[in-house]
Amino acid sequence: MIEQNKLHIPENFVFGGDEAFPLKSYLMRPYPRRELNTDCKIFNHRLSRARRTVENAFGILVSRFRVFEKPIATSVPTAVKIVKTACASHNWLQTRSDSNYFSLGIIDKEDLEHYTFTPGSWREESKSNGLIQLQPLSPRFPDRSARELRNYYCNYFNGVLAVPWQNEIIR
Repeated sequence: MIEQNKLHIPENFVFGGDEAFPLKSYLMRPYPRRELNTDCKIFNHRLSRARRTVENAFGILVSRFRVFEKPIATSVPTAVKIVKTACASHNWLQTRSDSNYFSLGIIDKEDLEHYTFTPGSWREESKSNGLIQLQPLSPRFPDRSARELRNYYCNYFNGVLAVPWQNEIIR
């Protein structure tokens, strides 16, 4: 829909993907491992952190609402309503319930003091619930504007948006 101009993405917004996705002007993916200098490693880590935040949100939804364990067999408008209802229910349950709604071990944990990462339990559960893991596609050659935009974000994460821990965490 994006490529057919049927879905508008606000200026300066992009989706974050992993190596399974192509680099596009609306879709950032990590730098290939063969090109990694310090700035590129930091960009890759920061992109990965953003992606993991979204993955954790979906991991929680799947673990709490079993309807997401398989493709939803309904029309797109009904599927949208199901997703919105689950998100609203999750937000309500999280604010109204005690700490038993979901355990902290279900989501990923990044320790910025000791520079460690512990995957959440939802990642193992998702391997056994029938969800399909995407595999990288054959190499593509992104257009110049997509490469320039990734370089812009790389410079931005290493300049204006730099955080104190980022140089240490990539070592």
